[in-house]
Amino acid sequence: MNANFVTPRGKKFRLGQKLGSGKEAIIYEVVGTPHKVAKIYQQGTTPNRDKIEAMVRMGTPHPAIAWPEDLLLDASGDLAGFTMRRIEKADELHDFFNPLRGSNPNLHRAWHVAYQIAEIMSACHQHNLVIGDVNARNILVTPSDTVAWVDADSFQVPSGRKIHYCEVCVPCYLAPELIGADFKTTERPIHVDTFALAVLVAQILLLGCHPFAGGDAGPPKEKIEDGTPWLWGAIGGPTKAPKPQPVVGDDVLAAFDRAFGTGLRQPDQRPAAMAWCQLLRTGLNNLVPCPRHNQHYHLGKGPCYWCQTSPNAFGPPTNRRAKTARPPMPPPATAVPQQPLTWRKPVSLAPYLGFAMLVLAGFALFGTGVMSPPETRGPKTQQALTFGRQIMKADGLLTGKGGATTFAMLTITPLNGAAAGRFQVKLETADETLSATAEIDETDQKLTIDQCCQFRLLSANGKTLFEVQGIYRGTLEQY
Repeated sequence: MNANFVTPRGKKFRLGQKLGSGKEAIIYEVVGTPHKVAKIYQQGTTPNRDKIEAMVRMGTPHPAIAWPEDLLLDASGDLAGFTMRRIEKADELHDFFNPLRGSNPNLHRAWHVAYQIAEIMSACHQHNLVIGDVNARNILVTPSDTVAWVDADSFQVPSGRKIHYCEVCVPCYLAPELIGADFKTTERPIHVDTFALAVLVAQILLLGCHPFAGGDAGPPKEKIEDGTPWLWGAIGGPTKAPKPQPVVGDDVLAAFDRAFGTGLRQPDQRPAAMAWCQLLRTGLNNLVPCPRHNQHYHLGKGPCYWCQTSPNAFGPPTNRRAKTARPPMPPPATAVPQQPLTWRKPVSLAPYLGFAMLVLAGFALFGTGVMSPPETRGPKTQQALTFGRQIMKADGLLTGKGGATTFAMLTITPLNGAAAGRFQVKLETADETLSATAEIDETDQKLTIDQCCQFRLLSANGKTLFEVQGIYRGTLEQY
């Protein structure tokens, strides 16, 4: 785009190559200013000029946020967009913790990213800002595991006696007290951010598992609204799966319980963003590197949890170990990023649906208890889907071990006792629902799986045959 825009003070900016686009705006490079990009609103979108002006006057609360820096006016003097800092080679947080994308971050990387997110949110809250639309697509992670926050113009921003509202949300991150609210007229308290933060921390540390994804059918947003106990709730949780203390520790698990247990209906009981910073910093400092596998980290003293339960978790050893040094204190809000970053267009899950369905993504069936390993290949009429590998139960994660791959999934037996037929598959991820069909016949078959989500297998008349959810990777066989 070879177009010129000016600031209210007359400074000119010329736009260059298009870098990415969304529903409301397009991102362009700024000619002659490599550390900035321009966000230009699409036709039909009416930006809130007063809000953007207030944000420019305020300045960024944290340098990791892609904050509005200069207003850009068109030839008529109307607000066309704004400049902001550039984000380099970054992927959405959704891709970071989703095994379908092959990221598979070790615990040090996961804790470090979670800590940065909590620290950015804490800085916003100290400036009386509410992020509002907290979700895994507005947060980007660079190859060096540095976090950046985008779409800041959707934040809830105070300006004198006026509040500029956050008018959007992703339902599975929305606190229950705001479900059904009119976001154009509703002021959001800080507690709605801390609910979403707890969900994100759970997803990051537990490989994408949403805390309200287990138990009975239905997406997380419905369970949040209904007050369904969270997955590993202290009282009345919907699953018998072992609690993940070996992965997150007692203190973080207790914080989850405050956020999703008592905090589900008592927002002031949710841990604040600063409290999450302290918990995650402590956990990060307490991670112990495994002497045998440089991608394994565990909490506290004793032998490596992963070597004992899932030796191939997080992939093979590499030549470089992540540093376990104490995370640095955040720079002052006026700091300028040392290395300009570039914008990368977000990636949608939709193009991968065909692959995910062809390979019939596998399963983490929480609530099943101990799974027995298949002894020998049974007759075709057995009509059960199981791993063709030894199945074992780890303390905190259900895993199966086969070849060079570590799995986290088990057995599926259709409710009607027969696996043959053509079915509708509904795939539910954290923020979108996709569907496709899958064919299961009566012959021996192997279905490669590599997915992390929740889905239901339905018959043609819509009757649920079986439901599973969770974290999985491996090869599924029908005997």
